[in-house]
Amino acid sequence: MTRPSGGFQRRFDPRHWLSDLLAGIVVGAVTVPINLAYGTLAGVPVAGLYAGILPILVYALLGSSRQMIVTADAALATVVALSLAPLAGGDPARLMLLASATAFLAGGICLLGHLLRLGFAADLLSKPVMVGFNHGLAVVIILSQLPKLLGLPSPHGGSLAVPMALWQGRGSAHLLDLGVGLGSIALILGCRRFAPRVPGQAIALLAAVLLTYLFALDRAGIVVVSAVPAGLPTPMLPWLSWEDARAILPVALAVSLLTFSDSTIIARAFASRNRYRINANRELLALGAANIAAGLTQALPVGAEQPLEVSTLLQVSDDGLNLHRGDGSLAARLPMDPNIHIE
Repeated sequence: MTRPSGGFQRRFDPRHWLSDLLAGIVVGAVTVPINLAYGTLAGVPVAGLYAGILPILVYALLGSSRQMIVTADAALATVVALSLAPLAGGDPARLMLLASATAFLAGGICLLGHLLRLGFAADLLSKPVMVGFNHGLAVVIILSQLPKLLGLPSPHGGSLAVPMALWQGRGSAHLLDLGVGLGSIALILGCRRFAPRVPGQAIALLAAVLLTYLFALDRAGIVVVSAVPAGLPTPMLPWLSWEDARAILPVALAVSLLTFSDSTIIARAFASRNRYRINANRELLALGAANIAAGLTQALPVGAEQPLEVSTLLQVSDDGLNLHRGDGSLAARLPMDPNIHIE
């Protein structure tokens, strides 16, 4: 998939149509199950799927990065789960509305940043802050998923309540849940170690679905994702009351900052590897438009897919498609790299 840094201008080489087509098929095949997992993490599985439809196309038209994939990601799904789920009061439809409204507001904030030409803020990103944030986020995600791994109910009170809940429920763990979970983790880590070109997350999800279908694991106590509505999302404005809008505004601001910071770091890494420039102000425009598209299609807020997931599955340069090892090298190419340029 090739996209010029100028955004709307197209520079399509017919010689690369096959590699572009293969890239789209591979990315789509991997994105669907991973987005479903992110939606489940957030509490609205279908909103994760919707995040991989219109937003990814909008960014492809407007963004300055030629390789970056903008869709749902773990950080934003966690923000939805921790910040918006308590406001939804256990109502999935209300949570979906709050998530899409947050995406819409975050997109508006990014567009305002574009109009004010605040792209220079990308040069102020701190490596220690971003590394610390991502490691802290990983801890939060692990804690939030441990009860599900053991087949225990998720406690109220956030991540700090998880250790006590695990201790109290230590004798009630569901061994089948634990077996499926540990098997999935082993498969993901095994792919990363022995077959780095294979998308371990997607393989683990597909294997779990197949095992559940063949052996009726849902009848044995395995909790499965509820039915996902068929068809495409219906475009609609995410109308909220004034009180709800005030409540989610700080969340939308956090989402916009997180989206811009993470996406800029990943876009810089791809630009450095492929020897071209990105335009930080155009990134604000593209990310804002993508999140507004997410808000209009009942999707989760969107940002750059993390390098160890979909983005590093493909090394797409101006010469076409090249599957490469997802060894985390992009994650290490943070803003202080002198070879990275921003217009």
